[in-house]
Amino acid sequence: MEILTYTFTQRALITGVLISILSSIIGIYLIYRGMTFMSAGISHAVFGGLAIGYLLGINMTLTAILFTLFLIWSIPHIVKRSNLKQEIPVGIFYSSSMALGALLLSFHKGYTTDLFSFLFGSILSVKEEDIILTLLLTAITLIFFVKNYWKIIFILFDKETAEASGIKVFKIEKWILMLTGISIVLISKLVGIILSSALIIIPAATIIPFVKDIKKSILFTILLNLIFITLGLILSYYFNIPTGSTIVMIATTFFLISLFIKKNY
Repeated sequence: MEILTYTFTQRALITGVLISILSSIIGIYLIYRGMTFMSAGISHAVFGGLAIGYLLGINMTLTAILFTLFLIWSIPHIVKRSNLKQEIPVGIFYSSSMALGALLLSFHKGYTTDLFSFLFGSILSVKEEDIILTLLLTAITLIFFVKNYWKIIFILFDKETAEASGIKVFKIEKWILMLTGISIVLISKLVGIILSSALIIIPAATIIPFVKDIKKSILFTILLNLIFITLGLILSYYFNIPTGSTIVMIATTFFLISLFIKKNY
């Protein structure tokens, strides 16, 4: 296959494999915990961090990660002080971070390829350092979830009892949200800020109605993500269409088909 002979395509596929693992693990957790809105909020918050890095002339990936982590660390404290539901401060940061990014960028006239790639996705421009960073995060995420697997399962199905039994639920969930935030920044390179949360949620939502076992759900979701990313790369290459949008539309199509199958299952 001609597309596989190019170095940029090989890098894109390697990154796709790593991101499939990342997004699948996190996606399954967020859906079972009923926190899908969190991923959407975080993905839009990334824009503010990108704008800061762009204006300061420093690595935008780094500033996006730091800014996102700052917001994630802030949310639990705001919830505790205000007695509001978690979705409310997430929704506030969702809109205010986008507004901050737009405001900061208004001070700079011009066009930047790097910012454009984050907004709309550019997996074909992935560099070696992006692969190394994604590999490192994937390894950290796998180690964390394997080490805390049974605690996480306990939290998923009975959070109150898990807390009563001595499990540090707040600490574990804070780590998971941190990993989610960093993952979304990296996934934004693949499909763009607007669509990044879709790659986390849609494949997991497609699998969960059919597979109840958590481990199997993660494995099947990884496989599904790989199919979506590979098909997206192939179709975008041969039809000259945006890769990120193509991947998400393929995922959405599969999800809609799964609904029909489930109804007649």
